[in-house]
Amino acid sequence: MIAAWPRTAHNSRFRVYVILFVALCVPGIWVSLSLAQVAPPITSSGLNTQVNLSSSPPIGKVQYDIAGGTRPGNGLNLFHSFGLFNVPINNIANFLNETSLPTSNILSRVTGGNPSNIFGTLQTTGFGNANLFLMNPAGIIFGPTASLNLGGSVSFTTANYIRLFDGVNSTNFYANGASDGLASSVLSVSPLVNFGFLTPAAFGFLDSTPASITVQGSALSVPAGQSISLVGGNISIQAGTLEDGTVQPAQLSAPGGWIHLASVASPGEILAGSLDQAPNISGQSFGTFGMIQVSEQSVIDASGDGGGTVVIRGGHFLLDSSRISANTTGLALGSPGAGIDIQVSQDAVIQNGAILETNVLGNATPGVTYGGVHVKADRIEIPGILDFESGTFVFTTIQSNVAPGSTAGRSGDIKLEANSILVKNLGQVQTLTQGAGDAGNIILTTTNNLEIDSGFIQSGSSATNFQGGGNPGNIASGNAGNIELTSTRGNILMTNGSPVNTQTYVDSSGNAGNITVSAPRGDILLADFAGLFTAIRGTGGTGGSGQIQL
Repeated sequence: MIAAWPRTAHNSRFRVYVILFVALCVPGIWVSLSLAQVAPPITSSGLNTQVNLSSSPPIGKVQYDIAGGTRPGNGLNLFHSFGLFNVPINNIANFLNETSLPTSNILSRVTGGNPSNIFGTLQTTGFGNANLFLMNPAGIIFGPTASLNLGGSVSFTTANYIRLFDGVNSTNFYANGASDGLASSVLSVSPLVNFGFLTPAAFGFLDSTPASITVQGSALSVPAGQSISLVGGNISIQAGTLEDGTVQPAQLSAPGGWIHLASVASPGEILAGSLDQAPNISGQSFGTFGMIQVSEQSVIDASGDGGGTVVIRGGHFLLDSSRISANTTGLALGSPGAGIDIQVSQDAVIQNGAILETNVLGNATPGVTYGGVHVKADRIEIPGILDFESGTFVFTTIQSNVAPGSTAGRSGDIKLEANSILVKNLGQVQTLTQGAGDAGNIILTTTNNLEIDSGFIQSGSSATNFQGGGNPGNIASGNAGNIELTSTRGNILMTNGSPVNTQTYVDSSGNAGNITVSAPRGDILLADFAGLFTAIRGTGGTGGSGQIQL
């Protein structure tokens, strides 16, 4: 007979102690006796990446210092690997060079399969002007409180690998850590230490539906002369809402530098810098491309001394009530910026008061062309807002002008190429000089119809800032640009009072340009008070008019 354990208060406490002892010692049934610790937003997934909470962050901030990493061949490229990479509000992700070794590129990947939500600050410390790359195939989202504090350029991508090249040899940095041992990996067991200065050359996509990149009200900027690149699936740049309810437009800024946006929807490679296409490591080339949308009064700005460059590649492009600028604000130290270059496989729509501009605003080198706008698509639409019932009249504008304060320098040409082009309802394309430099040319070319319906195509040389007594405060000496409208197989239609004009205005000493309209296999139709004009407006000017050729 087994005697029962006497039930006493002392024995009950003893049984509790035994249960707690077992729970604390046996794996799998751990019971925390304190509040659960919040998981850190940034975690390491190898490559000797070390993530530590800073003991001396800025007041009111939480800072994670990211150190360690891997340098194949003790070279200039530093590689990091993260399981999670999120930066909450008031947090700082600080890439720290604790070794002080010279570094050209910091290449980081996120392997955990979750998107990166960036609402705080990305920062580099001790790296000088090293470039930062963040690759997460699961997606990247920037919130309205996100910011950058970097010394060099930055690239965000949802690619599956980054290809590096030294002019002769190439190797890959894979987002999937399981590929590190491949012979093609820069992180293979036998690293390619004999390579020279490897630089990121391409973003490689292996998935049929690459993840998106979203910028919601963020103000993302880099130092002058550096670049911002977004390369992934669909790309959306839009307004975001702050905690107090304030709606804040997004802004990408690279003063006098480069802003690159590329959206893909199939496997292939995007070459860094040019954003040209190439086959990926499996020999696949892009079959379809994604959507790039810039909306809700957002701004993309590469303006600066010498101008800047904005390059956009994708399937669809929408600029809605927002602005893209690559203006010249002063003399270039090197080559001038290339302006705005948009090439998409389907439609490009610029609407609702949106602006594409590459203006010469400050002093510039005489005889040098700055900027210009190039848009190439299957269909281009440029609608403004023309609503007589509500009294709403809003111009949508593509412009490349010379401002009154500019002492020299020519504004770049505006070139639109598509199967069809429609400029309507106060949509306008213009090059205007109000200074010493010439205005650029306007060249619209279609395979099928080119339509201008209540729209404006114009170039001019104009005096500005009129003072009392009819005296102009500034007299333009630059010439207006030429206008060329061509449809190789379709019609050219100008209706509802649409003017196509190149003129020299009162007191200007510049000349008007020429107008050429050509539709060799179609008709040229002007109706409802539409017209072609090249003229001298007002008196006192010394410039001459141009010619019209049909």
